[in-house]
Amino acid sequence: MVWREPQNHFDDCYFCLVNINGINRNNRSKWTYPDLVSARRPDPHSELEPIQRLTSYQSSVRTSIVPLITLLILMKVKVILRGCHEFLNVSTRMS
Repeated sequence: MVWREPQNHFDDCYFCLVNINGINRNNRSKWTYPDLVSARRPDPHSELEPIQRLTSYQSSVRTSIVPLITLLILMKVKVILRGCHEFLNVSTRMS
């Protein structure tokens, strides 16, 4: 499934429309699932229609995520150091 955010809960929310009570191994093959914009099944591929490779997307994700991860790590280190600094200030005032 390819999940997207539902536009409304009246006719596009997968979990609001599907009642899963009563599904068991005996009747699950007869079960029908709705085809919604927010929950699409992937298209089947064959020898004639190969799966598309997303090389440009993967490289752009890598270049945009690495600086973000670096920034998050630096922010976490800064918060940890600030916490240690505040702890040291409090402990020196108490003694």
